[in-house]
Amino acid sequence: MPQTITVKVKLLPTKEQIILLEQSSHEYIKVINALVSEMVEAKKSTKKSTKDIEANIPSA
Repeated sequence: MPQTITVKVKLLPTKEQIILLEQSSHEYIKVINALVSEMVEAKKSTKKSTKDIEANIPSA
């Protein structure tokens, strides 16, 4: 039987890391808003993958 363990972690980013996190967050929101607008205009869900989207976000 699998067991789940939850661990709380507190991140203490540097000022530079905070800036990068904020920039990535804003870019992510911008991309999501554009995709949602596109679907609303088309009145249907669009089939897209990461290769179809240009964004200045670091990949995993």
